[in-house]
This record gives sequence, structure tokens and C-alpha cells, in this order.
Amino acid sequence: VLLQEAVAGSTGALAALYDRYETKVFNYCLRLTGSREDAADATQEAFLSVLRRLRNDDTPVLDFSAYLFTTARHESYGVSRRRARSYPFREPPERRDAAAEAMALDEDPERYALVKSSQEEIRAANGRLPPRYREVLALRDLQGASYDEIGEVMEMSGNAVAQLIWRARVRLRRELR
Repeated sequence: VLLQEAVAGSTGALAALYDRYETKVFNYCLRLTGSREDAADATQEAFLSVLRRLRNDDTPVLDFSAYLFTTARHESYGVSRRRARSYPFREPPERRDAAAEAMALDEDPERYALVKSSQEEIRAANGRLPPRYREVLALRDLQGASYDEIGEVMEMSGNAVAQLIWRARVRLRRELR
């Protein structure tokens, strides 16, 4: 319903869709581009591209989420190509419950130091992975997408997604060692 209203020109419906998906799409783009600025650009371009397509094409979009993430994927790679630079992920993804976690960690300095160290090691290891591995892990582990949903976004079969996830996890484990 929100999608139909947004296509019809309702700014309130468009804002509701943006609020619902922006953080997830931004974090996904951040994993692919490695830059907050590039992720913000890709996120904005993805939403604009989807909106333009929906207004100009009568073909129905059956799964808005998959279509949006596929568009975000293409925009992320496009932004990366245009910037002609590559650098690893350096900042943690934005999280809605980050304040509560920060308060709990502040109460236990030893735990805070361990968590911080682990996050840095994982971030560095993730940055050494090929982009396709980072992408599939971001969709599965951060977004909680199913194999079929990932397959739609990455234009692969569910079996190919399962194999790619397995390879990415093996490589991440190797990088962490």
C-alpha cells in the first residue's frame, strides 16, 4: 500500500518507505563501498532510481525489498567505480540499540576492551575479503536475508548463494587467524 501511494505521489508514503529501509540499505551499501560518504550516495541514488522506475514503468514490483537491495547493490558498485578507489570498511554499522550496548560496556571496562579489540580484528579481516564475499555476508549476517532473498539481490540461485556464504565464512575465518 505504501509503495502504491508513493508511486501516486504521496510524500508521506515515500517518507515512510524511506524510514523503514534507509538504515538497512545504508549499512548494506557501507559494507560494499567501505565509505560512509559513498554509502550515503549509493543509498540516495538507490531510492531515487527505484522511485523513477516505479513512476515510469508499469511493470509491477512483487518484492520491493529485493528490488531495492538489488538497486542498492548496483548503485554501490557504480559509486565505487566512479570514485575509482577501494578501501576497507573502517566504521561499525549504525545500530538502533547502540546506546544501550554502549552503556552496558561502559560499566565493564575489561569487557569493553575485549569487544573493541574483537570488532577491530573482524573489521580488518572483513576489509581483506573480496567485495562479493563482503556483500553476501552483509546480506546474510547483518540483514538476516534468506538464501532466496540474497539470490534475488545478487542475481544467483539459492544453492549458489549457500556456496558463496560458505566460502566467504571460510575465508573470513582464515583472515581472522
